[in-house]
Amino acid sequence: MASLDPAAPSVIELTKEPMTAVPQKYIRPDQEPPAFSDGNPLPNVPTIDMKKLVLGEAIDLELEKLHST
Repeated sequence: MASLDPAAPSVIELTKEPMTAVPQKYIRPDQEPPAFSDGNPLPNVPTIDMKKLVLGEAIDLELEKLHST
C-alpha cells in the first residue's frame, strides 16, 4: 500500500538512522492524545519471570502472579 503523502519517508528509510523523537510531519496537533481522565490509576500488570517458573525457583509466587492476570 502506498503512502498517502509522497514526501513521507518509508518505514525502511526511517529505520536507517536512530530516532530520538517523532518527526514533526507525523505529529497531529489536531488530534487529542488518548486520555485516562476517569481518575482511576492504570492497572498494575504483574511481571512474571518465566525463568523462575522453568527452574522451579519461587514457583508459588510466579504462579500466583500468572493466575492473577
